[in-house]
Amino acid sequence: MMVRINLLPREIQEKRKAERFLAMAFGGVIIVAVCLCSIHAFNVWRIRTAEEDLNKLKAQVAKMNTAIQALKVYEARVEEVERKKMIVAKALEDRVIWSRMLEEVMVVTPNDVALEKLEGDPEKVTFTGLIEDPSDTPDKGHKQVARWLVRLSELKLQPKTWLTSSEKQEQVQGEEGVVKPKAIAFINTMEFKEETTTPALPNDSGKK
Repeated sequence: MMVRINLLPREIQEKRKAERFLAMAFGGVIIVAVCLCSIHAFNVWRIRTAEEDLNKLKAQVAKMNTAIQALKVYEARVEEVERKKMIVAKALEDRVIWSRMLEEVMVVTPNDVALEKLEGDPEKVTFTGLIEDPSDTPDKGHKQVARWLVRLSELKLQPKTWLTSSEKQEQVQGEEGVVKPKAIAFINTMEFKEETTTPALPNDSGKK
């Protein structure tokens, strides 16, 4: 069995213990300092990343605000156009646009229909004319009259149409010996429909 005997003086032994304790304490301080520096660096990186994200969001918000301002200009224009349309519609509410109506009548008029006279007012129009009645199909003329009424009823104005009279005419010899084909003389009326208005809600202001 070995026995170790420390022959160093007591002062030197305590001094060495103190030096070891200081070295360990200094090492601990260094480790804590490194940890604190790492945490600080991580926080700085996170703050910079957050600032970059915030700057990107600010740029996007600025773009969106610019787009919103541009859309507000168009919105104002649309509102102005709608307001003008309402004014025009109100001004023309009780009027018949005769030029448009005549254009539609010209489009729907068959080639075998010859209009001789139109008489009209803001409520209705009366047509007087002839429709060819081929001699080989005696009943065809009346079908042509019915087709003419159907075409008038399909106008954009959606008028009411009815036949006032329809009479067959025999072949007649006109000027210079020209024989006119058989035809059906008709008179029909087209009445414009009145737009229905929604009844106003009852006013409770007069109730006590």
